[in-house]
Amino acid sequence: MGNFNAVKFDAKKSEFAKVLRKRVNKYFKDKNISKYSNLNMVLKTCNFGGNSKLLTWLVGGLNFQVEHHLFPNICHVHYKKISPIVKKTALEFDLPYHSFSTFLKALSCHTKHLKRLGVAN
Repeated sequence: MGNFNAVKFDAKKSEFAKVLRKRVNKYFKDKNISKYSNLNMVLKTCNFGGNSKLLTWLVGGLNFQVEHHLFPNICHVHYKKISPIVKKTALEFDLPYHSFSTFLKALSCHTKHLKRLGVAN
């Protein structure tokens, strides 16, 4: 994909955004999300601690789950740079873009979710 440092990320003009839009449009045309597991994962996953260089280093960029599932072939060092484009494109298509500012907030939300799942109806 070339040198990411030399690319100015304009969400409307960049090649990256065009690829992302193409993938999202493909999904909306045939409405079968099971065929597009990466988009399915975007709907069901979230990022956490994106501003923490230490956390990103410790988990190898997996705190950028949305970008990881959309573009698994992109090196994780670029996830922080592409996340604003992914977020803007997701919002443009009315898709959720879940993100927590810290790992602890994500863990707390996950724990509450597990507790809700464990409550008998």
